[in-house]
Amino acid sequence: MKNFKLLFFCTTLVLSLLLTCAKAENVPNDRKALRGIKRIGVQIGEISPCAKEKGINRKYLRKNIESKLRSDGITVVSHDELEKNHEIPYLLITVLLSYSEPTYSYVLMLSLNEKVHLARDPKIISSAIPWWRIMKGDHLANLGLLEEVDRTLIQILNEFTRDYFAVNPPESTAQPGVK
Repeated sequence: MKNFKLLFFCTTLVLSLLLTCAKAENVPNDRKALRGIKRIGVQIGEISPCAKEKGINRKYLRKNIESKLRSDGITVVSHDELEKNHEIPYLLITVLLSYSEPTYSYVLMLSLNEKVHLARDPKIISSAIPWWRIMKGDHLANLGLLEEVDRTLIQILNEFTRDYFAVNPPESTAQPGVK
């Protein structure tokens, strides 16, 4: 029980610090890192236990993220294809949610990850360095919590789509959803 309380305290502290950073300033986005991406995968990172208790799970997130990206006109590969081909860049989503009476705090982090060769020694390969990333979160009551997390997820996916098409204009003259 003592370890659980310590873990809960640490999680709450880290989440509060992340939330403060997320609200204080946007994490800088480097749109150039998105240039040339033809297809992308989706990986689900950490989901805090509190988020899982509220119904946020890997299947739910993957379905919503992939569906949104596809509807925006971005080619999304299947999870199986991503697992087989480590050369495909992917978006990594992390969901942190904690409760400290009377409010919940949450942070969603979305980052672009891909296999890279280090400039100082191209033989060294790292498989998950975030280049483009965004983090958003808030404090709120239990009422409407899932809807707010969903709304924030859509916001960060819209920002990704905007940045993606800024450096990867569609072949046609109009972007998906723009008339």
